[in-house]
Amino acid sequence: MLQMKRNESGMILLEAVFCMIIVVIVMLMILGLGFAVYQHAVVEIVANETAEEVSKTYKLRNSPSSSDINDIDVTTPSMYRYVFSEKKYTSKAVSRAKQFAEERIGLTNLAEKKNDMNISVEVIRDSVGRRHYQITVSQKYGFLAGKLLQSIGLWEEKTISCTVYSAGVDVSHHVNAINNYKYIVNEFKEHSKFVDTVDTVYSLLHTVFDKDDDKQLDEINSGNKSESEDPSSGRF
Repeated sequence: MLQMKRNESGMILLEAVFCMIIVVIVMLMILGLGFAVYQHAVVEIVANETAEEVSKTYKLRNSPSSSDINDIDVTTPSMYRYVFSEKKYTSKAVSRAKQFAEERIGLTNLAEKKNDMNISVEVIRDSVGRRHYQITVSQKYGFLAGKLLQSIGLWEEKTISCTVYSAGVDVSHHVNAINNYKYIVNEFKEHSKFVDTVDTVYSLLHTVFDKDDDKQLDEINSGNKSESEDPSSGRF
């Protein structure tokens, strides 16, 4: 009787151990899946924040971040900065975006980074002084209990990528462009007035000379007619 009770206790203990192992495995899988979903959300949030940062600082090539913008950056930008230095502005924006995103993600990671973060910034011109930016953030991660997740058809490692868009307005560039357009239009008007004046003078001169030519032609015709009517000319 005592032996049977011991055997039953041993079986119960063994079953409890198996159940605990299963529970622990399930919990690890749930945690790993939760961390993966969380990491997806983190990358998406950071991508949106990075796009907002790029839209604020793209036009300010010398400012390291939006929190360090000073009066000089705002009041003394190059007038033709996008004509000759577009690549430099884009390169600076990529560097700034990468630093910003890595700092943000580094504070909130719940996964293991497997490679360096990839960030691309594409600038699309909409109109004068208006652009929008396409920012793509991509990072490969390894997750908690990745082997267990892989055993049920999920992933041990995964590259999380997110693409977002942000609008940007450079007011000073817009104002400079409008002023240049106005200057060109006014110059064209001035030249147009000059051309109109020249045309008017030419028309007057042309009219005067035409009258003189007509007068001379009439005199010649009159002389010829008189000669034809003169009997001594021998013409009938």
